[in-house]
Amino acid sequence: MVHASVRPSRIIASVLLIVHTGATAILIPLDLPLWWKTAVGAAIAASLLHSICQHALRRTRRGVVAIEVRDQCAAAIAGRDGSWRDARILGSTCVTPWLTVLNLKVHGERFATHVVLVADSIDREDFRKLRVLLRWSRVPETAHT
Repeated sequence: MVHASVRPSRIIASVLLIVHTGATAILIPLDLPLWWKTAVGAAIAASLLHSICQHALRRTRRGVVAIEVRDQCAAAIAGRDGSWRDARILGSTCVTPWLTVLNLKVHGERFATHVVLVADSIDREDFRKLRVLLRWSRVPETAHT
């Protein structure tokens, strides 16, 4: 079992800012009406604000501030309000040495919850333990026939 606090991340914030800035820059040379470029630019800005608050700063109500991975398929997450929610780790979870994206199906919620973790958002040893647990002890999902 791995229990870890999740901190705000400057790395995630920087990457999100770069990607959203690039998306906005792509609008400039496009042959579209100005109102269309403005609307898409506003949508990109809203996406940046939401993404940074949710995944980098963890300031939203749904921002995850702690995680507990019990085994290869069971976990629990704590929100900013301190409440813990049980979840199932989905097979689409991505584990790499630099980035881990936990895709979780929280019990009682319709949509998946995503927890993005990088080196500065979690204790180094907890990050290593989490990656090992998720990567090497995962039970492969079986195909339905």
